[in-house]
Amino acid sequence: MTSVLEDRYRSLLRILPADYRAAWEEEMVATFLTAELSDDPEDAEYQAEFGRPGLAEVASVVGLAVRLRLPAGGSGRDPLLGNAVRLVALIGLLVSAAAGVVGTGTHLWLIGKLPGVAPPDLGVPPTLGVLPTTRVLLVAAALPAYLLLVTGHQPAARVLASVSLGAVLITAVGDLFAGYPLMAGRWLSLLLDVLVFATLWAHHADAPPVPRRPWLLALPAAIAVAVATFVLTVSVPVTWWLVDWPAIACTLVAVGLAVHLVRRGGPEWSLALVMLGTVVLAQRLVTLPESVDAATAAHHTPVLVAGLVEIAAVAVAGLPVALWTRRAWRRLPADPVETARA
Repeated sequence: MTSVLEDRYRSLLRILPADYRAAWEEEMVATFLTAELSDDPEDAEYQAEFGRPGLAEVASVVGLAVRLRLPAGGSGRDPLLGNAVRLVALIGLLVSAAAGVVGTGTHLWLIGKLPGVAPPDLGVPPTLGVLPTTRVLLVAAALPAYLLLVTGHQPAARVLASVSLGAVLITAVGDLFAGYPLMAGRWLSLLLDVLVFATLWAHHADAPPVPRRPWLLALPAAIAVAVATFVLTVSVPVTWWLVDWPAIACTLVAVGLAVHLVRRGGPEWSLALVMLGTVVLAQRLVTLPESVDAATAAHHTPVLVAGLVEIAAVAVAGLPVALWTRRAWRRLPADPVETARA
């Protein structure tokens, strides 16, 4: 009869691929139990019935599962998925880095600390103090996290990315307790932030290095787009629903899909863009009803039409890419996971 602790170890190992688990599960469970159970019979009996895998063991198994399911080499489906997820992680962290730069600059501008630029007259005093500034700077930790990831320092990048994500989540929880309305679009955005952070684990130790030059050049380009969008919103009399984040995301992804159709990039880019297209479509579909409700009566129809145009643009550009990706995926072999000892 197996013990409760053994069953829990076997449940943990289910996140590993079946081929790998069939080869190594018994040995791994035996090793875990040998390390966990005490030499004292009473302590060993108690641990067998009430013990749980330690955090270090859970982390090691999760890391192994990521390396096996999202490998760096090979020509099968798993390597393609791994490369696509790594691209999504890079793009997501790039967006967070650019947003952090613009957010920091906006905060400094509002409190009158941006050199050479007068603060705006909003009619209400800006939020001053160490705490708001600290929160903004913590969110902007996505910038050094991105630079560390591109330059090959994955563990440090994940640490700083977790700091940025934590600041975003704490701010959202604080807004909730402060009485701000619980908007589905806001919480979906937070969920997407968490998913982007999770994809960073695909940049494991065995993953290929990130091409530095294109991704370092992408950073100032992304910041320039973010700054231009911000300047447009504050200097041009345009309604807010034309430049909200889902609209910007749909536009950027639709352009990326269209460029990819023309240039015919690799299948990993196709899969990554399909993933991003699915995400921005979900975000636009969730936020569109809220945007229509929040708009004035005269703007209900324009808001709805603008949202439908954004959805159509992503769908029209994304459908051929999705079909192309599906054909490429089906042509690849579903290679079994290597059963070599990890």
